[in-house]
Amino acid sequence: MGSDISGWVEIRDREWGEWHGVIRICYLVHRSYGMFASLFGIRNYGRFRPTAEGHGAPDNCSNEFHAEWQDGRGLAGTTWVLWSEIAAIDWDEEEQDEEKDEADEKEESGQSNSPGPTTLVHPIIQPYHRHDYLRGDWATLFKMMELLAADYGEDGVRLSV
Repeated sequence: MGSDISGWVEIRDREWGEWHGVIRICYLVHRSYGMFASLFGIRNYGRFRPTAEGHGAPDNCSNEFHAEWQDGRGLAGTTWVLWSEIAAIDWDEEEQDEEKDEADEKEESGQSNSPGPTTLVHPIIQPYHRHDYLRGDWATLFKMMELLAADYGEDGVRLSV
């Protein structure tokens, strides 16, 4: 069964500090496991360090997000991320190869059973980078968030999913 995403881009009202949903993302972005892994740790087969894994729902979420979250049909998890955190992402970061990392740690600590360098059964030939998933609809969403951040500040725009 596949995983999809729903949620809102929210902005913080400068005068009252309340959050308001301004972009319902389910109509804009589509299933991208690479982006889900990179941002939220969902289906993290690429083994990226997630930017916003498991934060839960924001305490001060918008009415729009709250209504969608309360409906909760098929909800696997909830999290959010500020534009400032998205803007700070190293999009050139490569996926992590856990098997290689574990083998290197064992070899460095002298726990390796092999007489020579550890070889991987399934080495990553050409690792993916975060930017490989930043295209089309997700790039459009982030451009829209960047425009909103110019008016509301980097910490005044967030993605709640």
